[in-house]
Amino acid sequence: MNFSFTIDNIEFRFNSMHTLQPKLFQVYVQIENKTRRFHFKLNDSGDTFEFAQREDCPATILEYETELSERLKKQYGFT
Repeated sequence: MNFSFTIDNIEFRFNSMHTLQPKLFQVYVQIENKTRRFHFKLNDSGDTFEFAQREDCPATILEYETELSERLKKQYGFT
């Protein structure tokens, strides 16, 4: 499943890596005129999504982690 969310004029394009359950996504974002790819995963407790390999994510992208997680949870009907 491919979809996108736009927050503060930044488009986050998601590609699902799992067909049965939402667990892992590739996220594509334009940063300084270059497309960058990050992984967004369900955390170990299964209650929120987070960026994998956080050290590779710019701070300007990490600040959207909570909102992106909430949008994914809403989209997939997490309670």
